[in-house]
Amino acid sequence: MARSSGFPAPFRLGPWLIQVDLNRVTGPGGVHQIEPRIMRVLLVLVDAGGGVVTRQDLLDEVWADTVVGEEILTRAVSELRRVFGDDARRPQYIETIRQHGYRLIMPVAPGSEVGPEVDASPDTEVRPDPEVPEVPAVSAMPNGSAPAASAPAPPASPSAAPPVTAPSPPRRRFPVRILWLVVPLLVALVLVASWRWPRRDLPHPAAEPSPLTSYPGRELHPALAPDGTRVAFAWSGPGGDAPGIYVKQRNSETALRLTAEPGWPAWPVWMPDGQSLAFAQTADTATAICLVASLGGPVHRLRTVASLVDGLAVSADGTHLAWAARGTEEAPYRLAGLALADPDAPWVPVPPTGAIGDVQPRFSPDGKWLAWVALEPGGAGAIHRAAWPGGRPERVVNARGPIGGLAWTPTGNRLVYAAATGGRFELWVVAAGGGPARQLLDAADLCLNPTIAVGTGDLAWEQVRLDQDIWGLRTTGREPLQFETAPFLVSTRWEADADLDPATGRVVFVSQRSGKPALWVAGRDGTGPVLLAEVEGASLSAPRWSPDGTRVAFRAVGGEGAEVMVVAVAGGRPRTLPLEADDALPAGWTRDGRALLVAADLGDGWQVHRIDPVDASRQTLTREGGLTAAEAADGLQLYHTRPGRPGLWRLSLAPGATPELLIPGLPAGERATWRLVSDAILWVLRTRGAAVLMRHDLATGVSLPLAELPGYAGGSLAVSDDGLLVLFAHAGEAGGDLMVQSRVFAESH
Repeated sequence: MARSSGFPAPFRLGPWLIQVDLNRVTGPGGVHQIEPRIMRVLLVLVDAGGGVVTRQDLLDEVWADTVVGEEILTRAVSELRRVFGDDARRPQYIETIRQHGYRLIMPVAPGSEVGPEVDASPDTEVRPDPEVPEVPAVSAMPNGSAPAASAPAPPASPSAAPPVTAPSPPRRRFPVRILWLVVPLLVALVLVASWRWPRRDLPHPAAEPSPLTSYPGRELHPALAPDGTRVAFAWSGPGGDAPGIYVKQRNSETALRLTAEPGWPAWPVWMPDGQSLAFAQTADTATAICLVASLGGPVHRLRTVASLVDGLAVSADGTHLAWAARGTEEAPYRLAGLALADPDAPWVPVPPTGAIGDVQPRFSPDGKWLAWVALEPGGAGAIHRAAWPGGRPERVVNARGPIGGLAWTPTGNRLVYAAATGGRFELWVVAAGGGPARQLLDAADLCLNPTIAVGTGDLAWEQVRLDQDIWGLRTTGREPLQFETAPFLVSTRWEADADLDPATGRVVFVSQRSGKPALWVAGRDGTGPVLLAEVEGASLSAPRWSPDGTRVAFRAVGGEGAEVMVVAVAGGRPRTLPLEADDALPAGWTRDGRALLVAADLGDGWQVHRIDPVDASRQTLTREGGLTAAEAADGLQLYHTRPGRPGLWRLSLAPGATPELLIPGLPAGERATWRLVSDAILWVLRTRGAAVLMRHDLATGVSLPLAELPGYAGGSLAVSDDGLLVLFAHAGEAGGDLMVQSRVFAESH
């Protein structure tokens, strides 16, 4: 099939026509222009005839003329999967062979080009070539979601696939004289289909985001009215002393205060008729679920919950409300709710998932589904959904980081959510039935709590401006103890996750100075920062120095999951630690620097493993759960946190040993807020709104306060070997407004 141009002739993968010379892929999802090197990756996989191609061979074949990291290949494969609508977990086109490479599993078939009379631009319908066997049209699924790529049959053995170089069949002329019979029939079929099939919501060319509010302070939990003309939100008022639920017209600057109840309001949600709102009103540790008219009036209390709540949702028919709350102070968050016809009767929307928490429920606009966030042991959130009522929970996507709000698109085909895959919240979109997620916006600020107007497809969200830097706490005197707190690494961008080199005192940290989370290294006094590593298409976090200061391990979260990578400080591209897990956390290095301590779920829950970065040999250290960890100086004990369990634990590495609780006060959700030094553990105690650095003496078993950490933003601590310098993430004053973008998810008939 080679032609004089040097390009292979067009070929087909399932319903997709591949035109190599045009770098074009045409099929059920429309026309996609892809980068030449991404097309080259596809051709290398095709040439392998279904065999496995190693990652290194792909890099050598496609990027032989430049020096790149493995992340560029990961991005290329992710882009091909996005174009084909392929799911890495249930692949139909490209299969990942862990610790090895990739292989093409969709059979290759000969194809011919789109005719010259067709303008194959992304905005033009591409008519099928009469020479090519007809491909069934893609219709919406019964629940309103679209299949990945016209649901092809399971692929045959790759070895049986026809070679790309097979000759095309002879061209036949289509009988034009019968077009006058066929065209009216096709038009009629399209009209009937558009009337009977569910509408699909599609990303729509939209205007640039614009401010929806610009008030002092921070407006929280936006909720667009069904018709998109109004937005409800929680706000402390113009002077910061009038908390309530407010409603604002899109074309007005004045907000109407609806409530003035004692305490703090949250989570407003519109009733389907747009005439009233439900919201949560918290006072002390109890929450009232309430209703109020959208034009103001008395507040009706429906139910009092003996807990704070996380999220509030109303069913599409307006008959039920759902929220997340704790049964007791120690119990995890679970979904609860009420029927408006009988608010006092107990009602559970869905059974618990078994996660360490179920929060932020959202009903789909068609009333068929309930989605929510299940809190993963590793600290990330995973979106689940269940057919409502009575369905079984099923996972949609693991966000690889905390989730701060989710929303359904108007026809229920997709979910939009805010997730911090690398410590910074961004907006993502995923098919409601699962599949790869993609970033929705490229915003400079943090994005939280998306909301979508059912009638218009308008998207609004919280835009939060947070200047987070690295601060240092230094010990300036010992008798008595004296401390000095001051900025250590400061910029106009977001910084976090510092770690100190035990050999030289240098600091590695995550910064967005380059526009995305990347690793930087600075001197022992925080000066002279230089870029160490960035991974295309991934957010980086949790860097950890090797004991000799020559390597840094870190976590990279991308479209295919979370990986642990290692980069040499002297230069070179990061290398992935081979690991059969979708998510993993680097906990640190062994004392001799020969192995990494990595937390991952390899089939027996989250455990801490000792892994050799050279030969990938592995030893499991914990049996009852583990997340962050550090070896004792003698290598005979392991200090660690456990999934969903508060406290810091100590485990003898002798056979048959069980973990003992060492520090009960370490919160379950703050796995990284501790560090082991020579004779003590430094950890952070949260008390009365303050963060206090504590020192737990390993000899006496007593924890004593050292100093307050002002502006402590959470996350990991970095501690020098002598314990005289502690680095922590410091949050400046946060502000934010509500943003809106019109018709992001417009409805298509």
